[in-house]
Amino acid sequence: MTKLPGLSDDDVKGRFSTMLRLYVGHGRHIRFEDLASATGDEARCLRSYVESDPPMIPLARALRVLAVLPPEALNMLLAPLGYYVKPLEAEGTCIAQAVSSAAQFVAEGAEALADGTIDHQERARLAERAAGLVPVLSSIAATGRGQ
Repeated sequence: MTKLPGLSDDDVKGRFSTMLRLYVGHGRHIRFEDLASATGDEARCLRSYVESDPPMIPLARALRVLAVLPPEALNMLLAPLGYYVKPLEAEGTCIAQAVSSAAQFVAEGAEALADGTIDHQERARLAERAAGLVPVLSSIAATGRGQ
C-alpha cells in the first residue's frame, strides 16, 4: 500500500493547528471561548491544539469544531486529498422543482426500460440526471426546510 503524502499524524496535527490559528482567536472568525461554548468542549482543551506540539484531536471533537467554522476551514484539511466541501443549503431549494426533476428521471428510466434493457447510453443519461438530483435531494433531506 502506498503512503499518502501529507497525511502523516504530524502533518494532520500541523494542518489542524494552522487552521485553528487562522480561524480561532481574538479578532478572527470566532474566539476560543465562543467555540468552546458552541461545541461543549473546554476552551483550554481547544487551545491545546494550537500549541507547538499539539495532541491529535479526536474525530468527534474535530467535527464539532468544524461544524462551527466556515467551510474553508474544512477545505484546508481536505486539500491534500484533492477534495473541497460546499455546504448543503436549502435556501432556494424548491421541493416542487425536486419532485418535477425526480419525476422526469423516473419517466426517462421507464422509457429506457421499455425494451427490457438499459443500454450504455441510456445508463449514462440516467446517471447524469441522477447526479443532478443528489445535491437537491440531500439538501432537502439534511435540512428539512425546502420551500
